[in-house]
Amino acid sequence: MDADDPRYVGGFGRFRHYSRPFIPANTDVVTPNNDTPCSWAWLDLRAEPWVVSVPAVDRYYVLPFRDDDTSYVGYVGYVGARTTGQDAGDHLLVGPGRRGTVPDGIAGVQRADTFLVGVLGRTCLADPDDVDALRAIQERYLLRPLSRYLHAPPRTRSRNRCGRSGAKRTWTASSSSPCWTSCSSSSRYSTASADCATGRPSASPATGSSNRRP
Repeated sequence: MDADDPRYVGGFGRFRHYSRPFIPANTDVVTPNNDTPCSWAWLDLRAEPWVVSVPAVDRYYVLPFRDDDTSYVGYVGYVGARTTGQDAGDHLLVGPGRRGTVPDGIAGVQRADTFLVGVLGRTCLADPDDVDALRAIQERYLLRPLSRYLHAPPRTRSRNRCGRSGAKRTWTASSSSPCWTSCSSSSRYSTASADCATGRPSASPATGSSNRRP
């Protein structure tokens, strides 16, 4: 990622919003809809779950979250007017193998099959004079790691590299060569973890224990 690019908004965990109708000079989105401008973001769920917060919205909107790596392409779930309603709410996005207490105040839980999740959301734009009202809604779509939502210390993930004895990376169950896949750049976000020395899968760590499961 190029931090000097004017389109850069901060990497993972940040929305990039489009509020104005597209013109021919706008080329970021191949097939834009001027009546439902986009909000997109990427989330890395390896360290901890993330919380998606939305305001009360007086119009159609949808934030579809999808698994996105080299092995899986599928929708995790939807936050939006037709699925979760138009009221304000906080929604938890959880990566594979995670278990723990669902915090008070969470309206719903979306469980992903991979640790890399993307969202390409849309919010209704009534007409060109509606841009300011649309932007005010988009700016209240909020993404936060669970630790920040709880005002707790942030969680960190292991930074071990493949090649060391016992170093752990991730690999997909469909791979015929698990350790090779686990060392590739994209497989960091897939479902199972493997020991690079043996190629054998290992269990994902839990986030905690509780009678209430996300």
